Amino acid sequence: MGSARPQAGLFLTGLVGWSLLCRRAIALILKNRKPACLVLLLSLANFTGNARPKVTNPGAGSPARTPNISIAIVQPVNNGLTGNDLTVAVTVSSTFELQSVKANVDGRETALVFTTSGPCEYGCPAWTGIVSLAGLTRGAKVLTVTATDVMNGSAQAQQNFIHDQRPTLTVTAPLAETVARPALHLTALCTDDDPAGCSSITVTIDGSTIAGGQSSVDVNVSLAAYDGRHVTIRFDALDTRNQLARISRPVFVEAGDKLTEVETVSGSILDAQRDRILFLETTDGANVLKIRDRNSGQDTLVLNDPTRVSRYGFLTSPGAIFVTQRLNGSSLTDLIYEWRDGALQSLGNPNSSSSLKVRGDFAIWSSGQHLIRRDLRSGTNTEVATIAGNFMNDVTAAGDVVFWSSQSPTNFNIYRYSAGSTTQLTSDSVLWNTYTLTDGINVIYRKGDPCCSNQTFSIVMKATSGEIILAPPRSTEPNPGTDYQVNEGWAAFTRLGTGGQRQVWTRSPDGIENQLSFFGTTSTIGALGPAGELTFLNGGRTYLARANQSPANIASDLGVSFARDGHWYVTIGRSLFLVTDPSVAPTLVTEPQTTNLIALDSVNLTRDPFPIINRRNFSADQRTRVTLFVDNLNLLAGENAAAINVQAEDPAQHVYALPVEYFGKVPNYDWLTQVTVKLPDELTNAATVSLSITVRGSVSNKAVIRIVPAGSTQKTK
Repeated sequence: MGSARPQAGLFLTGLVGWSLLCRRAIALILKNRKPACLVLLLSLANFTGNARPKVTNPGAGSPARTPNISIAIVQPVNNGLTGNDLTVAVTVSSTFELQSVKANVDGRETALVFTTSGPCEYGCPAWTGIVSLAGLTRGAKVLTVTATDVMNGSAQAQQNFIHDQRPTLTVTAPLAETVARPALHLTALCTDDDPAGCSSITVTIDGSTIAGGQSSVDVNVSLAAYDGRHVTIRFDALDTRNQLARISRPVFVEAGDKLTEVETVSGSILDAQRDRILFLETTDGANVLKIRDRNSGQDTLVLNDPTRVSRYGFLTSPGAIFVTQRLNGSSLTDLIYEWRDGALQSLGNPNSSSSLKVRGDFAIWSSGQHLIRRDLRSGTNTEVATIAGNFMNDVTAAGDVVFWSSQSPTNFNIYRYSAGSTTQLTSDSVLWNTYTLTDGINVIYRKGDPCCSNQTFSIVMKATSGEIILAPPRSTEPNPGTDYQVNEGWAAFTRLGTGGQRQVWTRSPDGIENQLSFFGTTSTIGALGPAGELTFLNGGRTYLARANQSPANIASDLGVSFARDGHWYVTIGRSLFLVTDPSVAPTLVTEPQTTNLIALDSVNLTRDPFPIINRRNFSADQRTRVTLFVDNLNLLAGENAAAINVQAEDPAQHVYALPVEYFGKVPNYDWLTQVTVKLPDELTNAATVSLSITVRGSVSNKAVIRIVPAGSTQKTK
């Protein structure tokens, strides 16, 4: 207390002095109009040891004021958790304008920036910024915020927080759009900056736990309960402070035993051919378009633009053509790109995002009212029409185009463009003819009342003999693809059943109609094959209807089916499947209309007759190996060559087992398997031998090869 007395006395003396000085200052102010009193006040404040911040003269006419700065730290919250990037948001009130607001943690300083727009979750307006804590020790920390005004006055505020990074979660299996069959392998790893590591990983579907662990998951699970669904698997990892890391993986579940997986890529399949697959990688937010060479297994990058996502596309002879859309954009941001001989080219904006069609070496799309046809081999464009509807037109592999008109004088009629000339196919002045398809033989379209109320629609085919009504008028609107298709003179269409449900029918090239679906609920068309076979969908399942056979339930309706080389395929997610039937026996491939087996010497690639001993091969025992070709030979998961049994029967009906030394798919022909067997010594004197193959008890047809007798001078071909 004693030490305060001199200061108090000095202060009182200052007050007395102040009274005299102020009276003199008032006189000076009235005389000179200068802020003398303010200057004297500041001098007195400095003289008396006052602790207020030092303020410079703000200039003539400015009031004399003491700086007043108040700081409120909005983010981080007290004792809140933060990772390596500390988001700071503060509000500051100040008498004078601020010249800086700075945030500091353990010597890491960042200047905050004033904003009126964000991050508004912390309150706007505010001073915001990020302080990097990378490299600092984890644990309790103190944030210090210093605000300084233009008078060099300053104030500070502090907030306690905890530096602790969220756990790091890595999921290596499954990739996005994987197909569970229904077994699925899960692999995940959690790491954390806490030496104790992570506390848990939980894997769920629709809230139900399917797997878990502390810091890792490496397990096979069955998703049979989700068969036929496109589900999202969620991986949740927690650290010791219950901070969450989450990764989701969309997967398909397909348990059908009539699908054999023949190729898997790292993204969703957009198009598949014998030798290539076009696919889109989407795992962890990626949008990367690639082409897989099925022979070499090599992938080629086509497009990796983080601002755009590929919607659909087609493989072409020079590469690919596809439609992209700006991320989170509308169809107005769509662009068509062509990947041609290793170079990417923009072909402009389509008028409709779904107007791109490709058949063979030709593509069409709408650009405004203009319908463009592109020759994919030459890379040249032709304007087909200026009156075409903006989508639902078609092109053939030969380059013929059919389209519907949307402008006067012939609104809503069907036209064909072929060899440079255009022919009007319908001349309807009452009903609208739109949404057309063609196979180059027939043209199919829908005919309906003008828009837009009390409409009915029929499905009509334009043949050489005129219009044929395939489905009479109905109120449900038919669409190309799901309600009508054409292929090689065949037509598929839907017609209403007795209960108003849609049933699937076909019409053969010679005009024979056949109903294929008989369900009490609506069926829709999947794909029509060139021989009249087709797939249709009902009740979440896909059915394959073959000639003279009842429709077979082959899979769920998750995939896209198509026919090629006399066989059926289905793409689901990132997998290509061949439609097979384990109950159907394998078939040895023979010459047409004979029992002569198509077989080759595995080394010399010569046809029969085969010697048992051949000194012109690479084996140490010099025994001949023969390669057979087998259709519908598909092993189950876990099976190997031991599941394949090949038998030879000589003319005396003696049966011998032939060792299987190799089997594998023939490149570019997923349905065809080559099997290599060794001819045994017991067949030395057999002129002809009948072979058969057995898999899981199913026995193939019998086919014949010829044997060169021992000591014969006969040569192989």
